[in-house]
Parts: sequence; C-alpha cells; structure tokens
Amino acid sequence: MLIKRVTSFVAALTLSVSSLFVFAPMLAHAVVQTCVWTGAGSDAKFSTTANWSSCGSGAPLAGDALSFPALGTKQAPLNDTVLTYSGVAFSGASGSCSASPYAWYVITGTQPLSLSGNISNSMTGSCASADLDLDINVTQNLSVTGTASICFGNTVSGKTITLSAAKTLTITSTGYSSIFSNIAGPADSSVIVNTVNGASIGGTNTSFLGTFVLNAGSVYAGVGSLGASSAGTTVNAGADLSINILKNTSLSEPITLTGASSNATYASKLNFSVSGDSADYAEGATTLLSATYNGALTLGSDAIIGVSGSRNKMTVSGALAGSFKITRINGENGVLTLAASPNGSQTANGDIASARKDTAISADQRYVT
Repeated sequence: MLIKRVTSFVAALTLSVSSLFVFAPMLAHAVVQTCVWTGAGSDAKFSTTANWSSCGSGAPLAGDALSFPALGTKQAPLNDTVLTYSGVAFSGASGSCSASPYAWYVITGTQPLSLSGNISNSMTGSCASADLDLDINVTQNLSVTGTASICFGNTVSGKTITLSAAKTLTITSTGYSSIFSNIAGPADSSVIVNTVNGASIGGTNTSFLGTFVLNAGSVYAGVGSLGASSAGTTVNAGADLSINILKNTSLSEPITLTGASSNATYASKLNFSVSGDSADYAEGATTLLSATYNGALTLGSDAIIGVSGSRNKMTVSGALAGSFKITRINGENGVLTLAASPNGSQTANGDIASARKDTAISADQRYVT
C-alpha cells in the first residue's frame, strides 16, 4: 500500500512540474510588451524578429502593443500575422516629405490587423501622415487619437474596417482623418467623429448597419459612405456634413441636424454638391446637375442647408420633422428646392433663396470680405 501511495505522489508531482513548464511561457507573457519597429529585417513582415526591438528578442506576440517611430525614410510594414494586438502608435519627427511620395508609414497586410486597443499618431513634421491600407478587425471599442493625420485605405484597395457587435470607432485625432476603407458592422455598432480639423468618409459602406454621430468639425462623405439607410446619421452642435451625390441619383440616409455648424458664418450645417460626367464640364455646358435627397430629415434646431456650385440643384423630398427654420448661407448660388412630404418645419416647400452676399474692399484695396 505504501509503495502505491509513493508511486501516486511521484506521478502527481511529475504532472505538476510538466504543467508548470507548459504554462510558464504563457504566464511570462502576461505583461504586455511594447514592440518597437526598426525595419532592420531582410523583409518588412511583422513576423520577422529583426524588424523589432524591445520585444523580448522576438516578433510581437498576441496582446503586445506596436510602436512605429519615424525613422527618416518611408516605411512599409506588412502584417502577415493572425494575432490580436493591444494598440498601434506612431511617434517622432517625420521630417520632410521629399523622401516619401505619400505617407511616412504605409502599413499593408496579407492578414487583417486585429486590435483590442487604440490607434494614435503623434508624429510631427510635414510628412507625419500614417496610412493603414489593410483590413482591420475591431474587437473592442477603438479610438483614433493624436495630433497628426491618419488615413485608412484608399479609393481602390477595397479594404474593410469590421466592427464587432456593440463596438464603436471614435475619431478624436486633431489631425485630419480619412476613412477610405469600407466600414462594416451590425446595427448596434457606431462611428463617432470628434475631430475639430475635419474628416473624410469615402468607402462603400453598405454593410455598415450602425449609426454615424458627428460631434465636431467638418465631415465630407460620398453618397454611399454613410452606411445602410436603416440606421442614420446625427450631426450635433459644432459639426457639419457635406455630401457629394452623382447627378440623377438619390440619397435615402436619415439625417438629424442639431445646433450650429463648425463655423456658423461660412459653413452650412448640411451641404450638398452634385457631380456630373466629363460632358457636363465641357466648355459651354450649362445644364443643371440635379439630385434628390429623399431620406427622413429631422431638425433639432434652425439649420443652414447649402448647395454648392451654380449648376447644382438639390431637391429635398423626404419626410421633414422638427418645427424649425431652414436657411441658406449668403451668396450661395446653387438651387435648393424643398418638396418635403410631410413637411413639419417652419419653412414652406419651394425654392429656398440665398440672400445676396455683400462684399467689402479695404481702404488700401488689399483685402476683400
């Protein structure tokens, strides 16, 4: 009996020691590392150890944070991993753009970049932009912060930012932000723009079922960039929205307007422009470029709605709610026609004229206001 007990104890001890060796690497990496890009490897892959420092003598592991300092030349890291990282940060003095045709950092990938943390760009200099031209999976709320410009994708690469259920992408960077990647996400996901220096949203976002909330700055969007019309876009005080629409097409996105624009003197709360084809811009062409907004428009306060371009005509024909007035910026010469059904505003259907803009020339004739 004693021999059996000793044998059982030895077997249990051996199993415990074996388990310790199995789990030791996992326990050792419980502390998140900040892996710093050096680009010193023979290729530009994330998985190449020589491309990183401060990373435990290896390549980044799941949960690590990725740091990309300005290195004096254009960098083009390639994500070839399936790991989830805790954040991405760009920093340092970028210097001049003379050595870079577009961005100091352009990150691409053969695999999506999965993030459980935030993205920040605090680089300085004339070439401080960072471009993430790859698919991105957002498994936790993601904030884009920093002081320099950041760009997601481009108009031809077709990359996608995918938001998990109930997750939010928040743009708070004080640099200009461009989202040309497509955005996808369920109805309880959202995109929030808080950047005072503006943002562009240019992807084809028909797979985004969530909401856009604009809280600050001027935001420019294409007609298919605001997601499925089942949700909607809210433009709060301190923000304004400009939408470009192709001629002879319509926009059905529900839009709510509340408060003044980012610049109540020069910016409309909601501004439409209409694009044509090459023949429309030939010398001598005079035909109006017309489009229709037939979505539900809700006014939470008096609102300035603009139509830029003397040959642009926009007809607002959807349901109009909110007992407030619609006006124009002085001097605009595009045509804005209100044909709302029903119309619950204080502005009657019909063409909304823009008042004449008075021009003043300084005494020395150097300034025009």
